[in-house]
Amino acid sequence: MAVPGKVDHHDETIYGGGALQFLDQVNLPAALQLAVPVSVENDGKAAALAELWLGNLKNVQNGAAVVLGTGVGGGLILNSQLYAGSHFQAGELSFMVLDTDLSNQANQAEKSSLSEFLVWTNSGLKFTPEMTVDERQAAMYQAAHNELVASARAVRIGHDINPNFKIGAMLNVGTLYPASTKPADQLAVQKARQQRDWFSDVHIRGAYPHELEQLFARTGWRADVTAQDFEDLAAGTVDYLSISYYASSVIRAKTDTDAELDAATQWETVPNTEIKASDWGWAIDPQGLRYALNEINDLYPGLPIMIVENGFGAYDQLDTTTDEPTVHDDYRIAYLGAHIAEVEKAVVNDGIPVIGYLSWGPIDIVSDGTGERKKRYGYIYVDLDDFGEGSAKRYKKDSFHWYQQVIASRGENL
Repeated sequence: MAVPGKVDHHDETIYGGGALQFLDQVNLPAALQLAVPVSVENDGKAAALAELWLGNLKNVQNGAAVVLGTGVGGGLILNSQLYAGSHFQAGELSFMVLDTDLSNQANQAEKSSLSEFLVWTNSGLKFTPEMTVDERQAAMYQAAHNELVASARAVRIGHDINPNFKIGAMLNVGTLYPASTKPADQLAVQKARQQRDWFSDVHIRGAYPHELEQLFARTGWRADVTAQDFEDLAAGTVDYLSISYYASSVIRAKTDTDAELDAATQWETVPNTEIKASDWGWAIDPQGLRYALNEINDLYPGLPIMIVENGFGAYDQLDTTTDEPTVHDDYRIAYLGAHIAEVEKAVVNDGIPVIGYLSWGPIDIVSDGTGERKKRYGYIYVDLDDFGEGSAKRYKKDSFHWYQQVIASRGENL
């Protein structure tokens, strides 16, 4: 029998029930009391299984099925078998993420190739060299507002389709530290945070924070808004926040003058001399992740948090002296192990509601921010260089086997 919701195959109990909420926590075989054996499966997974037996996935080793109905479901086929997952939710699409890394474009006071790249990937904006910092910021804030309204409308539609959908936002999180105890540095780091935190405020609280409304009143930025926009934002708040975390940053005021949101050139990012950095200058700060998780929980108490990106970009050297070429990436294992340990402390010691952890990423791909292949994140090495030269063969790194054990032990074996 195919049913909506999660089916726990330890005892065939249904959880959630999808559009049929009366099925929540029902053991269907026991309730039916039929004289024949009864097997229960999630409807999306049952559809994938049917496709594997008789449909488009027949004779396919690895594939997926997506089911559109009163909700959005699915199932995964791995090695020609239906894959349930450790929590029987593999392939489920009930957790959806909108607005990937929208806050990356926040700092338009810094006229650099990176800031231009981020505002283009986030909002599709391309600035000309003649545009002033104020013009760039005005365009970014307006575009971001339009995207947030669109996101809120999508959330509302999703919840109308199925109230059980869990729809979240996804933002980059980087812990910010002041460069010193100087009051100017303290104020600068506060303003730098406000420059980014407003994205999550709108997603989660459904309204702009007061300091942003004051900024817009003072500058005239974000001029194209309607009353309907604000109604949509209030009605389309997310159910959880997913985050990426790679590094922390140190903020220093350039002068002793008060930092202001409309004068973001008054502060700068400087290296953290207390901790090590990657080859690309990103601070290696596992404790910063625990700090960030606590900071988010202070802002939005009890909101579920899903870590969807956390990884270490490095130069990897392929060792071809072994029977199977590999990469001895103990540095990646150390980075990920330390960060996962801090997540555990945040959950166990601090009570932070972290509902998932995903690393970035399983296989080497072109780095988004730098356009390089040599900046590698994966557990699987791809034999291609920055110019596309190489065999394109894939080899498991030491971190592949390590992370496999982390998953198998559910985090006990780091």
